[in-house]
This record gives sequence, structure tokens and C-alpha cells, in this order.
Amino acid sequence: MNNSVHERNIIDLTAPYEVTGGDGVLRGNLFGIATSWAQQGEPVATNTASVLDLTRALDHDLSIGDPIFRHDESRCFTRDPKRAVKVGVAVLSTHGMGHTWVRGKLISFVIP
Repeated sequence: MNNSVHERNIIDLTAPYEVTGGDGVLRGNLFGIATSWAQQGEPVATNTASVLDLTRALDHDLSIGDPIFRHDESRCFTRDPKRAVKVGVAVLSTHGMGHTWVRGKLISFVIP
């Protein structure tokens, strides 16, 4: 018996606010990255389990294996857990890099 009902990393979530592709979407304990633009209240295809480049707070360097947290207010990804939820793990160090992103492996749910 095959119990699988969904085999992809993409699921539709209702946008909690206006989102564009690359924005984080947190609905309850489910987290993903929007793949396109959507208005608040509209469904948006959301990637929940891939390795993605995430916009990070520039003053927060991450090492491989560091947890990645997302601040819902600033909508930035950081290593600072204050007022944030853990959404992934860094798979590439940002130390000494001039870029504004961190490459991270998403976890599709958060534990409050």
C-alpha cells in the first residue's frame, strides 16, 4: 500500500502577508519559501525542504552546521534566536564573504 499523497517539496500555503519569490512564509509550525508573488490571503506555492540561498542579516555570519533562524518582523535570516524561529541549517559558511545571503537547508516545520 502506498500512503504517499505528495512527493514534492512544494506545497500551497496561504500567504500571511504580501510575499514575493524568496520570502519566508510561516503558517503555524509550517515554514517554507515562497516561489512567486502572492497577496495576503492568497495561496502561494512554497518550498519546504530544499537547499536555498536565504537573505541574511549582514552582521550575522554563519558557519556550516549553524542553525538558521527567521525573524518574522524583519523577514531576515540570522543566527540570533531572539524573537525568531529555527527554519534551517547553514550548509555554506558566510565568514569573509561579501554577499547578503546564507545557503541553508530548510526544515519544513518549526518547533515552538
